Parts: sequence; C-alpha cells; structure tokens
Amino acid sequence: MSESPKAKYYQDNREERLRYQRNYYEDNKETIRENLRQKKEEDPAWAEKRKKYNREYYRNNRDRIQARRKSRSEK
Repeated sequence: MSESPKAKYYQDNREERLRYQRNYYEDNKETIRENLRQKKEEDPAWAEKRKKYNREYYRNNRDRIQARRKSRSEK
C-alpha cells in the first residue's frame, strides 16, 4: 500500500519542518511563556484541567500512541 501524498510530503520535508518549529519556538519562547502564565492567572485550575485532559487522552489512545512511538524508534 502506498503512502498518501500528504504523508509523503511531510516525510520528505521532515527536517525542514522540524528546523522551522525549533526556530519558531526559540524566537517566540517568551510570548509562549507569557501566554501560559496569563492562562494560569485567569483560571487557577487551568493547569490541573490540562493535566486531566492529557491523562484521559493518553488512556483512551494508549495503544495507538505506543505503536506510533515504537515505529518511530525503530527507524
């Protein structure tokens, strides 16, 4: 079975995409931190809600997440 054009594009441009993401987060580090700080101030329970959501998401998708991690580590 062949890959979809979208998957092939992302695979072919992986390094460039990762380099862009690293640069973006490095350039916007302070803005991102400020936004997180502001969310925590506006809603003190926000961090706990975020943790709860992430925990539940992982529980519901554990098999798929672990399979993807395993396939990536084998490459």
